[in-house]
Amino acid sequence: MVDMEEIKIYDKTIMFYPTSHQYKLVVGEKKSDWQTIDSVSRICGIVDKSDALLIWASRLCSDYLLSLPVNRRTDDEVKIAVNKHREKKEEAANIGTLAHARAEEFIKKGDISLPDDPQVANAVSGFLEWTSQHDIKWLASERFVYSNVYNYV
Repeated sequence: MVDMEEIKIYDKTIMFYPTSHQYKLVVGEKKSDWQTIDSVSRICGIVDKSDALLIWASRLCSDYLLSLPVNRRTDDEVKIAVNKHREKKEEAANIGTLAHARAEEFIKKGDISLPDDPQVANAVSGFLEWTSQHDIKWLASERFVYSNVYNYV
């Protein structure tokens, strides 16, 4: 993966960091002078989701421990239980990444086959159904958009 990509627009240079999905407006010679640009990903990350996620993580931990026979509820099992939310999050993120790749492939090629994984196939089917129901005409996929007025990507 590329560390950063340079984007030229409106006589400005914007650096995109794919790993962190951050954008920086190049102002001056030093990287420390570069300005972080707000983006959908950045703003969505600011929204406080902690209460809902805390409840979800606690429930996963509880469900795992309560599914074990009482004599197996050891310290090691508690350590496993408190990390169940990470496993679920990574699993969901992987499904989302695979489904997103198929959706992008569909947009570029116009046709795709469903993946073998039933959860990914379900997500892709939902996307295909939505595009069909709404008669979507794709003009681009993953297109860079920048507001020179609001300094927003």
